[in-house]
Amino acid sequence: MQLVLEAAKDIGNNYSVIVNKASEGEMEAVEDDWLSFVAILNEDLPGTQSVFFNASDDKIRDKKNQVPVLSTNYLWHFKKRKLKNMKILFEIYTS
Repeated sequence: MQLVLEAAKDIGNNYSVIVNKASEGEMEAVEDDWLSFVAILNEDLPGTQSVFFNASDDKIRDKKNQVPVLSTNYLWHFKKRKLKNMKILFEIYTS
């Protein structure tokens, strides 16, 4: 993320981080210590509070050409940010 932010300084802190394929356990662990997670994530960066975890969908795991149905929380998260030209810098894939 740092490399992209340095190359595109106009982004500032107007970006979101999406953690895809997050397990229930991963989401619970982060929820228990949200402030520490965000602090570590933002270390040496302009920083963002716009972080969203997209849950793993076992129904489409290992299937070809499948797209998950986005949750209302996922869609609300970005509507709330009101980003017309949202730039997603980095997707963290957890396996």
